[in-house]
Amino acid sequence: MTVGDVVLVRFPFSDLTSVKLRPAVVLASAQRGSLNRLSFVRPAKLFTANRTVILRSVENLTASKAAEIREAVIDLFKQPI
Repeated sequence: MTVGDVVLVRFPFSDLTSVKLRPAVVLASAQRGSLNRLSFVRPAKLFTANRTVILRSVENLTASKAAEIREAVIDLFKQPI
């Protein structure tokens, strides 16, 4: 996986009884395909995922889109609490 990859993650429900597949963007380094629907990035939903919950890479973002997402995440940390 590389920065900008869109991966499918087994995202747990808050009660941990089940999981739902969700796309996630790799923001730090740690196969391509295509998303089958319009998707939106939610920078306020940051999490660290163990590789075991990542099913596969489905896409790789353009450098400009990855930079746009990175800036949105940085802006979150600049906001006063």
